[in-house]
Amino acid sequence: KTLNSDAFYGVRIQAAAALGSIHSDDALDALLASGDQDDARVRNSVALAVGGFYKTTAFQSELKAVSSEKNPDIEAQAIRGLGNYAKPEVHDLLVQLLQSHSYRNSLASAAITAMRSQDDVSYLAPIRQTLQQRRDDFTSRGFSSGLDAVAYLARDEEKKDDVREFLAGYVNDKNESIRNAAIKALGTLGDAKAIPLLETFSKASKETPEQQTADTALQAIRSLRHNGDNLKELRDTVLDLQKEIRKLRKDLDAMQDKQQAKPGSKSTSKSKKPVKS
Repeated sequence: KTLNSDAFYGVRIQAAAALGSIHSDDALDALLASGDQDDARVRNSVALAVGGFYKTTAFQSELKAVSSEKNPDIEAQAIRGLGNYAKPEVHDLLVQLLQSHSYRNSLASAAITAMRSQDDVSYLAPIRQTLQQRRDDFTSRGFSSGLDAVAYLARDEEKKDDVREFLAGYVNDKNESIRNAAIKALGTLGDAKAIPLLETFSKASKETPEQQTADTALQAIRSLRHNGDNLKELRDTVLDLQKEIRKLRKDLDAMQDKQQAKPGSKSTSKSKKPVKS
């Protein structure tokens, strides 16, 4: 009732957030029934709350908002909500949205956020291509988020050379935000080959934002390497134990065979039948 009728938009925004926190089917139904708000700020809050649900009705509402909502901020909110659904139609729509044109390129940025949340490496190439071709269309914040998404999606790839070189191309960018985002992204990528590059920033005599970001990135990479070394050590230990168990089993089998081969053993001696009277 408050969401639909309170005179102050701020109260309606809080009502939408409260319904999202309740997170019940009834709360979702109430949100979906209250999407036709005259104040865009309230509609945006409703879209944000709906995006917190994983329901068919929520998915359908978000798809509808992407195609019919005129406010790009609210449409972007719906796009981010689509990241909850790993569906073929969502994949195609998100890739298509990378080429969209909107104020401050908010729709393409929202699509990249949704792609990152899906953690699907098939999005890696389209995002890289978009960042390369449409650099000037993004805000510094949006472009920085794109660099982070590229690193995140490639973090488990076996070969990271291309992505590392792509990110390294922005560590000396004229924009400070993008420089720091590229350095941070190298830490997210977790490629040990980026250590020499990052050390050039980390060892700078003057304390700068880049120096601090590089220190954090180096710690992240070295932590991954340390964990990897521990895993390798554990794997080697398990293999050694398996070898030792196989050797012990062979020794035990040999001892049993030797015991059974002795004269008078149960396996070699013939049992005597009792004499019938």
